[in-house]
Amino acid sequence: MQQLLPAKTRVFIPHLPKTTLQEIIDTVKSLKLAGLEPIPHIAARRISDEVELEILLSSLYDLKVQELLLIAGSCKKPLGEYQHCIDLLNSEVFNKFRFKRLLFAGHPEGHSNIDKGKIETVLLKKIQLASKLGYETAIVTQFCFNNRLTQLWFQRISKVGIEQPVYIGITGPAKLKTLLR
Repeated sequence: MQQLLPAKTRVFIPHLPKTTLQEIIDTVKSLKLAGLEPIPHIAARRISDEVELEILLSSLYDLKVQELLLIAGSCKKPLGEYQHCIDLLNSEVFNKFRFKRLLFAGHPEGHSNIDKGKIETVLLKKIQLASKLGYETAIVTQFCFNNRLTQLWFQRISKVGIEQPVYIGITGPAKLKTLLR
């Protein structure tokens, strides 16, 4: 891996529906050993309880993870008490560990689980709470196919007062047919 990517390259680790927390931890270990900087996704709806959250965060903290990408997760029914990123941020367990920076998902092309008129204000609330708790924050998007929608989204987030850095990302897990469309 070191031959393909320069040292300290940031690598995102998705929290997919069938991915176990131990697989995320093991992937972080492997990436750290390779000299890379892992950024695990923490999907609120895939965390079953405080004990599981504490085990995950404690392991990531001990491995000196600097950044986390907090997402709600796409499953309709949460496995436990955490429904949204804000639920994680409001938990005592989460705030026992001090990660350097929290990243939040931006959705220039919209999101099927968030009302179109609320998407920017929901993002702002997450950023405000994380900032109030003392975290550095930034926004990460998946790959955006429509330049115009991305430009309009930048205008909307600016209008509600979001000034954090934004990283336009690469596509997440998707079928080739979806990418081509």
